Amino acid sequence: QDLVTLHFTSRRLLSEFKTKIHSRIVVIGASCTGLSFIYTLLALPYIHFTNIVLISRDGVPDHPNVSDHTWFADRLSFLEREYMLFRLPCKIRIIEGNLVDFERTEKYVVTDNGYVEPYDHLVITAGRQYTVPKEISAPKYVARNGVFPLGSKLMLEKLIQHVRESEIYEDDLSHCVIYGSSLDSFCTITALLQLGVKASRLALVSPTVAEIDAEGGAFRDPAVELKVEKLCEAMGIKFYKHHDLERMDYNDDNQLTGIYIKNQSEVLLEDGEGSQRARRSVELPCTMFVYCHEKDIDPAILSALNKRSIVFDGRVIVENNYRTTDKQIYAAGPIAMFSRRFGPYEPFETYSSMEVGRHLCHTVLAFLGVEEFKANVEEDEEEKDGIDREQLRKERRGQLFSDEAAELATEKGLKDEVIERPKPLPTYKDNRMWCVLLPNDYHYFHCQTHDCRGESVKQANNISTEDDNGDSYIRVSVNTTQYIQSISYLGSNKIEVHNFKVLVGLPQTYLNIVQRWDDGLITDVLGFLRQHWTMAVYGAAANVSKQVQRWDDGLITDVLAFLRQNWTMAVYYDKAQDFIVNLRAKFRKQRDIQMLSEYILEHVQAENVDCIDESRRKRYGVEVTAETQQMVQLELIKFLHQNKEFLPIYFLPDVRCHLT
Repeated sequence: QDLVTLHFTSRRLLSEFKTKIHSRIVVIGASCTGLSFIYTLLALPYIHFTNIVLISRDGVPDHPNVSDHTWFADRLSFLEREYMLFRLPCKIRIIEGNLVDFERTEKYVVTDNGYVEPYDHLVITAGRQYTVPKEISAPKYVARNGVFPLGSKLMLEKLIQHVRESEIYEDDLSHCVIYGSSLDSFCTITALLQLGVKASRLALVSPTVAEIDAEGGAFRDPAVELKVEKLCEAMGIKFYKHHDLERMDYNDDNQLTGIYIKNQSEVLLEDGEGSQRARRSVELPCTMFVYCHEKDIDPAILSALNKRSIVFDGRVIVENNYRTTDKQIYAAGPIAMFSRRFGPYEPFETYSSMEVGRHLCHTVLAFLGVEEFKANVEEDEEEKDGIDREQLRKERRGQLFSDEAAELATEKGLKDEVIERPKPLPTYKDNRMWCVLLPNDYHYFHCQTHDCRGESVKQANNISTEDDNGDSYIRVSVNTTQYIQSISYLGSNKIEVHNFKVLVGLPQTYLNIVQRWDDGLITDVLGFLRQHWTMAVYGAAANVSKQVQRWDDGLITDVLAFLRQNWTMAVYYDKAQDFIVNLRAKFRKQRDIQMLSEYILEHVQAENVDCIDESRRKRYGVEVTAETQQMVQLELIKFLHQNKEFLPIYFLPDVRCHLT
């Protein structure tokens, strides 16, 4: 609360002009995508939005750090201090309620508690909720008969009240069943233990989910999953893996008395005549059932979308600019999907919700007329980059490497027209993360790249260690291209998750972890990652190889003094990656780089090589123009100037005359 009243200003902030945008932006749903969208709007220092409204059933959810009980896996989306921005009424207006209808012509939305809110831009980012299928649940009074879908704040309050007021847990035969295969089911187990439910009365029924199995299980690491199962079983928690729910039994008072489950992995039985019989059912007496298996869209939102003719095919259909059939209505996140005319595409859940929200925000800002983001959209959805691909190929072969090809290109002539192509779908490259508190105060953390899949992990070089007591396990997965594609941790102690997550997606050569592992120099991966080597990841990547070489050469005799040098200020500095991304964007505008990259790509594909030899690299380097080389040098010096407060180890020349 003290941080809310902390104010900071400077001469620049006092004199800087802010553009006010009065467009009415209404956001439906406080999912991570929606909150990321709002946060990106509010983070713009030169724009002030006067009318941002968030409509959510439970308002802004509590940050995991301040919640008494954590029922869902933490995606590490926001820091606690960043979350305070959503609590300021001067920034956004929050309406607690469900969307039940909206009017496209008059442009207003209606909530279940009577609010009518006008809008200029409607952004639908509601998440999908756990919903108990009607065929297995009681027809009504779901929360009163002991069946609780893990979802809204109201449902969680009823679940907690049911646990605290009920006396059924004095009976050893009564069970509390958690039905689900995701990380949320393990979070639920921890929360119920914290509420006082005995471990011996907890039973986890995990149905088979193909998507989860393809990723290596809920924990994305078979070793972690095995350790968690042993931990829970040692506490007395019952596990029923690969069991599907068949039916639920109720008494005359509509109270849950038990469930019947089937083993999906069990082989079908055959009778004497050779025909197959059904698998045997297992009866599990229980008086409480927590459902966290399959998710579905909110029925009220679905009804409103269908009523107002918004195209829906299991999810809201959007174009590549997130627009629905109504150009003033946008959708993103688990509730949406790109149109099938763009071809197959992974659902939004497989990417970072924070990145999706940011990209959605940048797209909406472009439609609002903010000059900085106009490149993100085009009204005709056609991209013209001013480059003739055919001409590039001929110039590459003719001018760069072959005089004969140049003559041939001149004889045939070069086309002058601009090739038009449909604008592609957005690409998301941020890492995905999960953090879960398990029973006995064990902490689980996993971070992986956007393209990390179960098959790639099996083919990767997996470096893992655990301590003598088995209380700490960590695995670093290096893929075939020598990039760190994932990090998994399970232990009784917390780790620096916001530091370790930066490692994922970077070349393993930044840490030289594979070579040291193969040489037997690493016996504790966790201790290794907490050494000074991590400075390479957080800003001093250009300097790391020199520091590693100094250690190998025996030039470092006092590690403590070494770690107190000025360059250690760069440890955990994270703007180097932004510099690399911006530099790559500039490369795409350099004609010589584009021609050269296409030639190299053709060479790699034609000769099926994994790497380019030194002689060819030198030959390619000569083809880079002096103008491009100077651009790279100036951008690097400019970056070091802008961050010299954190990187004071460089003596930098004055390049202001070159930048004007």
